[in-house]
Amino acid sequence: MECHSFNDAGWDMVKSYYPRLKEAGCKRLLYMFSDTRKPLGQKWKEMALRANGERFMLQGSDDYSYSRRIEDTAQSMNGVDWYDQQDFWFYDLRMKKLIMFSKAFLKRWDTGANMTVKTKVLRDMPDNNQRRGVDHFILSHTDGSYYTDTDMKYGGVNTNGANLISASRDMYFKDPKPPYIRTDKTIRDLGIPDDITEKLLKFNCLTRREKLKSNMIDVKFTKDYEKFRKGHEMSVASIAYFNLQDYMEVKDYKLPQPFEEEL
Repeated sequence: MECHSFNDAGWDMVKSYYPRLKEAGCKRLLYMFSDTRKPLGQKWKEMALRANGERFMLQGSDDYSYSRRIEDTAQSMNGVDWYDQQDFWFYDLRMKKLIMFSKAFLKRWDTGANMTVKTKVLRDMPDNNQRRGVDHFILSHTDGSYYTDTDMKYGGVNTNGANLISASRDMYFKDPKPPYIRTDKTIRDLGIPDDITEKLLKFNCLTRREKLKSNMIDVKFTKDYEKFRKGHEMSVASIAYFNLQDYMEVKDYKLPQPFEEEL
């Protein structure tokens, strides 16, 4: 088992999981970073190119997988390119509200939760600029063979509210419509370990403005850009730097470096 992370929570965060990953049987940690802003579809491909395993699990950093996910996926994925789960829980960290997602309501061939794909599928994908609909984009490059697990015994949850794209998903929680469904259950009913449940209940989300401000870096313009002249210095959100780095350089800020370690 390997753990790959790309330009995500930062290497210090990944490193803090050392002991738990090693105890779980992880043999290799890989942290990848790009000083240009890359689309998610391309990130998955580049991680797969560095991977050694036959199967590649797609995992968001703001989601919690149940403890037997690896074993159950391996047992269910014989001879198919794609594995996912039909039903799963979503929890909003601001509203403290739980809803259920069910792939059964989707009329077209589409993706579920806890997705896993053969590593070769990702490696063989074309270089891409896929920023939206990434899961379905990957699925479309399989040979069409898949297994969808319909068992709801799993104690895992996907979260909403801690990243910059969360606002677009608020409507799913305020007025759920298929494939999202209302539920009377709470986060305590899912079989998630108590320490994880308490963290989710106590978590306070930053506003979008606060999130941007927490990721400010000092830059200097290397050429004119709109009203800003070459040599102008200011602080910008890191996302602005990645979008405009052809016009500016970072001051006194060390960008994270790729890192690989055998455990």
